[in-house]
Amino acid sequence: MTELLSVDQIHKVYGSGDQAHTALESVSFDVRHGEIVCVVGPSGCGKTTLLRCISGLSTPTTGIARLRGEPVTEPPAGLGFVFQDYSRSLYPWWSVAANVAFPLRGRLPQREIEVRVDRAVEAVGLAQARDRKPFQLSGGMQQRVAIARAIAYEPDVMLMDEPFASVDAQTRAELEDVVRNLRSEFDMTILFITHDIDESVYLADRVVVLTPSPTTVREIVEIPLGAERDQIKTKELDEFVHLRGHIYRAVKNR
Repeated sequence: MTELLSVDQIHKVYGSGDQAHTALESVSFDVRHGEIVCVVGPSGCGKTTLLRCISGLSTPTTGIARLRGEPVTEPPAGLGFVFQDYSRSLYPWWSVAANVAFPLRGRLPQREIEVRVDRAVEAVGLAQARDRKPFQLSGGMQQRVAIARAIAYEPDVMLMDEPFASVDAQTRAELEDVVRNLRSEFDMTILFITHDIDESVYLADRVVVLTPSPTTVREIVEIPLGAERDQIKTKELDEFVHLRGHIYRAVKNR
């Protein structure tokens, strides 16, 4: 796999002088085409700050992210973003289909928008709910809408910021499988922020472990669990248990 997204020595400082706070300190890693990379670390270590710097929503103090070799200085066309607070990202007066279509309006012909919306809604299992409003959906279904909207945009890289943090365990497991299936169906590359170590091992091809703030990369862990994964069988594997323990110790610096 070839490198698609690179994070090169990103350093982020808030404030100045005695009030300066270093959130990120020389964070570097890459994401290869077609892989899922999860980022984990202690609470408050700056995972969301890092993702904002990578996406162009925030400017690093020094360092840079590159997409296909091009510096990211503002949100580029090739990046999609799924936020943690999905409910605030949906327009309550619009249907599922209208919410998914929103980023495409004015960019594509109407027929192409309809084709993309149909495919995205079907891919996340919401074909029967396309005419409902967000308030008529469960939290997990609302997050599926947010994911569908991002994939309809057909980005080169999907950035996901703890997208399942607010849903129950069963819904989280279902959505994890949705993400892995989407990676295959849409040939997606995914950078996924999570605080859940089990989730990182189940989803990822590699896991980037961050240190406490001021944050840098402690370790990058390969996850050799194969392409086909199952919520029960995979998580019962000795290798899964070993990797989970290894990453937990790395996060806790034990």
